[in-house]
Amino acid sequence: MLQVRLLESDNKRLLCLMELTQPRDGYLAATMEQLSLHVDLNTRRATPFPDALAARLARTVVEPAEHPLPKGYRRLLPRQGAR
Repeated sequence: MLQVRLLESDNKRLLCLMELTQPRDGYLAATMEQLSLHVDLNTRRATPFPDALAARLARTVVEPAEHPLPKGYRRLLPRQGAR
């Protein structure tokens, strides 16, 4: 079974965690973290999400209290300007 969770979002980025588990015993076979960037294809630059989409994404974020993160996973979306 594949489970995809939106862990964090800001004005132009999404951080998702995907987990692949065996349905019969719940064995965690694989994990993948994906960072996506919203890009304006006309300017070829990162751009903020439209307000309605940003609000929907904020409501969609799955908190670790609802679904714990895998052992050893540290949730962190780099802040803009941080290196």
